Amino acid sequence: MTFWEYLGTRCRQLLVGAYQHAGAVFPCMVVATVLGVLIGVLTYRTEWAGNLAITMSASILTVPSLALLGALLRHHRPAHAGAGARLRTDGRHGADHGLAGDARFELLLRPRGLEVD
Repeated sequence: MTFWEYLGTRCRQLLVGAYQHAGAVFPCMVVATVLGVLIGVLTYRTEWAGNLAITMSASILTVPSLALLGALLRHHRPAHAGAGARLRTDGRHGADHGLAGDARFELLLRPRGLEVD
């Protein structure tokens, strides 16, 4: 099926979907624009208020970015993922190796089969 055939057979469905999407996005954009202009007007005169507004907006926008990154990385497994990088959750904390502190984490992150002198 070519692109044009797809459009021809599903024209009505695509138009309804586009209308629903615009109906959901447009009100959100209006609210965001009003809030953005209002915050800009309120913080225009003072430097600390402007810095606070920028910091807060950057913090708020970080959450969906990290959520999307997590969703994308959950399905990605690099070729070297099974090389021995793992998290110990058994609560032994390296006691079986007689290690403490940073040496324990070095052992957990070292690739399998690679011995340290």
